[in-house]
Amino acid sequence: RRIKRRAGGENRFGAVMDPLADKLFIGSTYIVFSAVFGFPWWITLTILGKDTLLLFGWWLRAKLYGIRTVKPNFFGKVADSLQAILIFAFLLETPVGVLKAGIAVMVGFTVLAGVVYLVTGIGEIRKKA
Repeated sequence: RRIKRRAGGENRFGAVMDPLADKLFIGSTYIVFSAVFGFPWWITLTILGKDTLLLFGWWLRAKLYGIRTVKPNFFGKVADSLQAILIFAFLLETPVGVLKAGIAVMVGFTVLAGVVYLVTGIGEIRKKA
């Protein structure tokens, strides 16, 4: 981020790699939690499913329609933030009731974000076609 500020802008590589690195970090962390600590796999698969849908949709739109941008949406930002916060909550051994409530909210936002990305992507394809 410091380099970005000094250069006075944003480059295309960073615009793609920063969110991708976040998704790889969060996804791999939840995989480890599920494989090693018994964290529920359905939660991990929900997170990975949304991210896979997003990446596949981006790739498909780029190949078929030349649409190379993915605009973040509010629900996606909230979902990603909650996913990161819950990593710390799990590591800090937050009481089970609080953790379950946080998971419910996070999963809700994750699913909602996936639906919004899907509907937005389909709308952009319809405009282009």
